[in-house]
Order: sequence, then structure tokens, then C-alpha cells
Amino acid sequence: GVDGVYWITTDTGQPASYDPVAGAWLPFGGGVDAAAYIPFVDSNDNFSVSLCFFRGPEVYKSGDPAPVPIAQLWPALPPSFRQGIHGAAYMSGNSFYLYCQGQAAYVDVWGQVTVFALTELIGAGWPGGPWQDGLFDYVIGGRDDTSNAEVIFVRNGEYIAVSLYQREKKKENV
Repeated sequence: GVDGVYWITTDTGQPASYDPVAGAWLPFGGGVDAAAYIPFVDSNDNFSVSLCFFRGPEVYKSGDPAPVPIAQLWPALPPSFRQGIHGAAYMSGNSFYLYCQGQAAYVDVWGQVTVFALTELIGAGWPGGPWQDGLFDYVIGGRDDTSNAEVIFVRNGEYIAVSLYQREKKKENV
């Protein structure tokens, strides 16, 4: 570069700069905080699902020209979620989940939001013990037919499979 720093683009397209002290090429910039397919309904009531990437307080919807604030798309989210999320998952239908600081936000395409603590999922696959704070490293969303779980939370090399569908069924039966 013009500033004397060596730059490359890796085979995967990620920028990297050379650190002469470490003698290594180091990734440049941050990654994404979460990625998931998210359902949307436009002003003509047309339903679609788009791949979205979250980073800090912004979300990039595939096909859009630029990222927008999370709060612009979902103003009913609590402030902590509008500042950035740690995970997202979409199973099917017209709703999805966002995760932040041990909490989950169930969001539908019309912007209705229900927030609950992940620890409320005990009995639906969420254990106590070291997981009792509700924190995780990352989320993998999608139905797992072998366990009927929709979301896998990973933390320190361990994982738990959680059935959010069971939670929704419990809410319906209350």
C-alpha cells in the first residue's frame, strides 16, 4: 500500500496485512457477528427470504446497495439488540430469532418482538451448569431431524441442540 504496509487478498477473498514482527499474514478487519436467512414482507405483502449479515449495529440484506441500522428494520427490538447481535436463526415460516447477551428475540415479519432469556429453554434442550448464563460463541440454525432441534449453540468447543419449536408449543399450551 501507499503507507508501506503489505496487503494481499487470500484465496477466500479476505484482506490480510503483513505483520513483520510476527512474520505472518494477519486477517484485516472484523468479520460478521451473525448470518442467517431472514423472512421479509414488502409493502405489497409479498413474502421473501433474504440472506442477511449482521455486524455491530448494522445488517446487510443480500441484494441491497448497503447495510442499514438494525433499528431501521426492526425498531421494536430492545436497545441491546439494536447495538448488535451475537447470533441469528431462521427455521421456516414468517419469523426468526436474534440472540444477544443471553437473550433471544423472536421476531415476525410484521415487526412484532418477544424477548426471553435463553435460560428459559431448560427442558427444551438448554442445560444449566456452565451454560446457565445463556452465553455462547456462535449459533448454527436449521432443523436437525435426528434430535428435532432447530438451533445449535456452540461454546468453548462444546455444543447444545435446542428446540425452539418446543418452547413455542409450551407457550401455546399455557
